[in-house]
Order: sequence, then C-alpha cells, then structure tokens
Amino acid sequence: MHRVVNNAYEFIEVETCCLHEGRMIDSGTEWTDPDDPCDHYKCVSGVVTRSRIKCHTPCSSPLPLKHGQCCPICLARIPMPHKRPPIDNSTD
Repeated sequence: MHRVVNNAYEFIEVETCCLHEGRMIDSGTEWTDPDDPCDHYKCVSGVVTRSRIKCHTPCSSPLPLKHGQCCPICLARIPMPHKRPPIDNSTD
C-alpha cells in the first residue's frame, strides 16, 4: 500500500485483515470450523486459506468422535504380561 506525501510516494506496511463470513479476522489468525473441525483456516495478508485435515486411523474400531474432534482415536494396545514358566527349585 502507498500514500502520497509532499507529492512523493511513501510506502507503508499495513497489516491486512480478512473478511470471512461477515467477520473481520486479524492477519495471522488460525481457526477451525466449529461445525466441521477437519476444516482449518488461516488469514494471511487479507487472504483466507482453507486446509482439509486428513486423518490416519491405524485401527479397525476407533473410539466414536466427540464434538469438535476431527480424527478418530484408537485405543492403545496394552501388551499382555508374559507368563513365565514356574521355576523348578527341586534338586534331582
């Protein structure tokens, strides 16, 4: 952006806001859509960018999604303790 000062151009930096769904958002702000938490938005110099989060679910039965959660969560597998054979203290 520039403005004219004493018949010369003076360049000034202006932090630009974004207009998103009728709201002014400060440049540098990031947010997720409350209705779809897999949509991630960012305002940079007057431009809103949208990114879609892709989930990797390495299990077949993840926990059900909670409100505001994008990706399913798998329960951690807890290793079963190894059973040791009984110790034979007898002397033959």
